[in-house]
Amino acid sequence: MKTSFPASFRCLLFFIVVAVAPGSYAQSPAFVFTKLVDTNDPVPGGNGTLFLPAEQPAFDGAFTVFRNGNNLASDALWSFGAGGALKLLDLTAAVPGGTGNFSVITDIPVVRSGTVVFAGRDSATSGFTGGLYSIPAIGGAITRIANRNVAIPGGTGNFTGGFQQFSLDGTRVAFNGSGSVPGDGGIFAADVTGANLAALANGAHPTHTEFTFPVVNFVFPSISAGVVAFFGNNVFDPSTGYNALYTVSAAGGFAYSEPVTTNIPLPGDSTNPFHTRFGRPRLSGDNLFFPADDANTNPNFFGLYRMARSGGALTRIADVNSSLPGVAPISEFPYFAASGSQLAFTAIGPNSQFGLYVGDGVTTTKVVAAGDSGPFADSRGRVSRIDLGPYSFSGGQFVARIAASFSATGVYLVTPFAQSADVTATVSASPASPAIGATITLTLTVTNSGPASAQTPVARLTLPPGLAFLGASGGGTFDAVTRDVSFPLATLANGGNAAVTVSARVDLPGTLTAAGYATSATADSNRRNNHAYVSLPGPAPRASYYEIRTIADSRTSIPDRSGQTFGFQGGNGPLPATDGDRVVFVGTEAGAAALWSAKLDGTGGFTRLLTTGVDNVPGFPGDTFSGFASLRLRNGTAAFNGTTAIPARHGLFSKPAGGGALAVIANTATPRPGGGAVFDFVQSFQLGQLGDGQITFLAQGGIYAFPVAGGGAGHAVVLPSSSIPITAGGASFSTQP
Repeated sequence: MKTSFPASFRCLLFFIVVAVAPGSYAQSPAFVFTKLVDTNDPVPGGNGTLFLPAEQPAFDGAFTVFRNGNNLASDALWSFGAGGALKLLDLTAAVPGGTGNFSVITDIPVVRSGTVVFAGRDSATSGFTGGLYSIPAIGGAITRIANRNVAIPGGTGNFTGGFQQFSLDGTRVAFNGSGSVPGDGGIFAADVTGANLAALANGAHPTHTEFTFPVVNFVFPSISAGVVAFFGNNVFDPSTGYNALYTVSAAGGFAYSEPVTTNIPLPGDSTNPFHTRFGRPRLSGDNLFFPADDANTNPNFFGLYRMARSGGALTRIADVNSSLPGVAPISEFPYFAASGSQLAFTAIGPNSQFGLYVGDGVTTTKVVAAGDSGPFADSRGRVSRIDLGPYSFSGGQFVARIAASFSATGVYLVTPFAQSADVTATVSASPASPAIGATITLTLTVTNSGPASAQTPVARLTLPPGLAFLGASGGGTFDAVTRDVSFPLATLANGGNAAVTVSARVDLPGTLTAAGYATSATADSNRRNNHAYVSLPGPAPRASYYEIRTIADSRTSIPDRSGQTFGFQGGNGPLPATDGDRVVFVGTEAGAAALWSAKLDGTGGFTRLLTTGVDNVPGFPGDTFSGFASLRLRNGTAAFNGTTAIPARHGLFSKPAGGGALAVIANTATPRPGGGAVFDFVQSFQLGQLGDGQITFLAQGGIYAFPVAGGGAGHAVVLPSSSIPITAGGASFSTQP
């Protein structure tokens, strides 16, 4: 199974560390730290955030593999590659070649050449024995390499004793396995598919048979370039008995080589007699790395050493007598990983001193130590712990789990500055101040300031709403949802650059800001310059401002009412109507309301058109207006709905805005066209638009048009309950009666 993190989740953090190395240790080049995941990140498809237990991640140059989870519900194995993080499996995955699901996933996975090897237990199997399995780092099917159901080559039973250590190189994995018969256990190798399983070293094929107690215990395999290195000793403790490091072909055959033994002194150890004892080896090509000390001396020269795989002189990387910046005195070297002739390792001292270093036997460089600031979101964060996996170093880069006070624990990719790039994005626009409807060209330029080449760079331009995408150069593709235009670019050498363009149309006024972004698969020493922006002033709105002029307010005197000022109805009171240079409105005064007209420029004063309680309603002598509503004004004529004290006498009226005769457009004495009966003005008029000498209105379920000057016959536009076809298919609508 696999679950991808959301694109929003895949952001990267970085910082650069420059170490000041005292003594014989050279000044550090900068290291670029790239955050892959940390405990602030949410669990995709799950609850909460990532847990990242005290584990040791693995790295093969392309993929980082780590375990996440702290209980049966969240335990899972994850991979982080160019596409971000994805879940490879969790405890719901069925065990291939087993009968249940996985109940435990190993803390220390291994990844090489895109294949992950891990140990896990079958929930249907009692005890602690498990098996070895492989899965592609990009997700896919889980394959059994070996488990308790697989027979031990050359032995008498199956691998019922479990698997203690394993190492991977290419398609072949070396591991320590055991069964129910002690002599059956030893070092084995198989393809990641489980094929070609072979015994490499076991008690049935001891070394130094001339000894009273031959070497029969073989553990700690490390495979590289078709050769497996491992540790062996006889029945005694390594501090008193014989022990050595061996190599053998990964194909099998029991043809041991013994490059270093307990009889070889450590560099600087002149004590006689000496007794060298070894720890777990790491094989990287022709280089054999291992921890060792002298059991008979104090100080015991405990440290990390390198020699040729075929044997020869020992080279000290660091020991307890070394002076490492950030840790003094040194008590142990808990984690180390090899790549070529270099060793990345951690050192521990008193009072929680903890440091991470890289050395080759000539120069040792501090990377980061406890108490240092680091790549943390909280500026108060200080490194408190560093975990380095045995197979976390590849091509000069390595991954580490870094814990910090006041901040999150994360898995980080560590890259020497010499192997990093510095990708910069800049954006420009032409023309710089476009008009609405204009076509503009946005240019995104990507530059690499090195020192290393930027591999598989990607450029992206994000268009704001208001810029309509028209086209892009260089194979750019537009995502209408995110509004991103993405461009794949060729590798950019140090000092190289590439430019891509997007053409767009300006559809909206105002400032429009386009965003550019560039990145690459190479670690970036400065991500602050990966983003760029360009803002277009843009055209102003077609009506960029309005002049506000007061025609009348509560301070304005009523021309023919001494001492009174205008009042205005709030809430649902009638709204003014304007046309050309004139406005009509309803103003209130003592005991009445009036319909007024005025010029918009404020000249010419006010014209009183009608007053409630004073002006008679045409056709009803002695009945005066009680209110005016629904004002309309067109071509110098005002139309309005006039009300009376008797609702049945409401009507629709018109009057010249400059003053003149009042006309009846329609009232309760007007026959309804097409209906025979007169209008029932208990239902209010709903006025339409006034124009071309006609006014349309809705009344009693129909739509009607009458001459605005009054006195003329009107006609029905839509009769009540009529059906009108609106498509060729015969669909219709009806007005309400």
